[in-house]
Amino acid sequence: MIRKRVLVTLVAAPAMCLVTFGGAVLADNRDGALAAHMHEHWERISEIQAALIRGDLAAVREPARYLAEHPTPASLPAQWEEHVSAMREAATAVAGAQDFSAAASATALMGAACGGCHTAVAVDVEFEPGDAPDYGADAKSHMIRHQWAADRMWEGIIGPSEPAWASGIDALLEAPLTVQELHGEKAGAERVTQMARRIHQLAGNGMMASGGQEKAQIYGEFLANCADCHTAVADGPGK
Repeated sequence: MIRKRVLVTLVAAPAMCLVTFGGAVLADNRDGALAAHMHEHWERISEIQAALIRGDLAAVREPARYLAEHPTPASLPAQWEEHVSAMREAATAVAGAQDFSAAASATALMGAACGGCHTAVAVDVEFEPGDAPDYGADAKSHMIRHQWAADRMWEGIIGPSEPAWASGIDALLEAPLTVQELHGEKAGAERVTQMARRIHQLAGNGMMASGGQEKAQIYGEFLANCADCHTAVADGPGK
């Protein structure tokens, strides 16, 4: 089986990327449409992931509906159909979700469908994210590392990429912030702190996760916690 190599280079944010296919593999005229299609998928699904992390449920609906309803190119390989159907089903669930938990779970399943498809058709997806942000004891630095970890775990599911997943998990294996660091003067600070602790606890679960579905379950809870926490503190801890 010929393996297709896909290089994904991130530029500033997860929703901005350049997808390049090996020219020898994608040689006929249909391949440009297929490459553009996959690029569009990456942008839309990353829009959803980013919206959930910042706690914006309304912003997930348009890209989710697009992924659920848009036509596929004629060049789509037949063996992709099962995974595309799973992705559409999950996208439909995201578009109709009434809370962060439901939207996050379905988003993670959508990412797992992408990763399952890449595995099934022997597509290697390589990410070039750069180094993790420097550790800082303040809330803002902590949140920047959370964002970096969230993106690496996301790549680990979509790739699928074990190195990306492991990098994200490693970045979360640090002490959670205290109540005082997480706006301790605000009402509900203890609830926010509990959610922040749970995010770090999920890193431990992520270390033991083996399959794409198990990682998707962990990541879905991770996304929901991020969304709930950022909503609870309005503009996010440390901002």
